[in-house]
Amino acid sequence: METPADSSSSLTAPALPDTRVELGKASALTGFVNYCLNDQLSFSIPLGLCVKHKISGAGNLLIAGLGKFSDVKVMPVTVLAQYSTGDIGGLRLFVGSGLN
Repeated sequence: METPADSSSSLTAPALPDTRVELGKASALTGFVNYCLNDQLSFSIPLGLCVKHKISGAGNLLIAGLGKFSDVKVMPVTVLAQYSTGDIGGLRLFVGSGLN
């Protein structure tokens, strides 16, 4: 389940007072494809279905009464790189970074 960080405040003029929008929760099937260049360096790319969020009115009664007025589809485009130090006393440490 993806829970978006919905922190919208009231819209500004010319909107009615206390007019807000809310972004609904959603879930989708996802996974990763990993490619190892060598024992220390690997890359990961997520694969999955688009996550579809419902956008609805909130706040004052007029806007909240609209209910759902739009959908947005999100696909996290990310590339991750991991570097491993190798085996150190039974531990294998990883350092990773990614672009989103």
